[in-house]
Amino acid sequence: MNSSLGLSRDGYGNFVLEQVAKDAGYARGVLYHHDTSSRNVTESIMKVGMIASHYPHPSHREEFISRVHRVRKEFLRTPGCLSADYWVSADGDAVISIVQWESEEASAASFAAVQAAGFALDLAYDERESRPREIVRLVAP
Repeated sequence: MNSSLGLSRDGYGNFVLEQVAKDAGYARGVLYHHDTSSRNVTESIMKVGMIASHYPHPSHREEFISRVHRVRKEFLRTPGCLSADYWVSADGDAVISIVQWESEEASAASFAAVQAAGFALDLAYDERESRPREIVRLVAP
């Protein structure tokens, strides 16, 4: 069963197991026999991920949040991006992006789409940040 179609089309936040079953031509119960939740389905598909922590100076925080939001939307438009979200730490010091893809190729396509949309991937530390960014690439075991 290919549940990545639903994740690519709808994103994790709108992922519904009933739709996956319908897309595959099965009854909902068949999915629950194999995977007990949407999270299990996502974890069985996700092969590549990224957690990026940005530490903007307070005067640049809203700029970072806005930019991360726009990049998130572009990531989600690319096939194979399973989920993309961002958070602000409770103390407000960090803007954190979390993205999951079904493959290295999907990850590369997402970054290419972001650049094609005019978002320069400025990974260099600069005066807008209080400390360097931390980017952690993840791979499924």
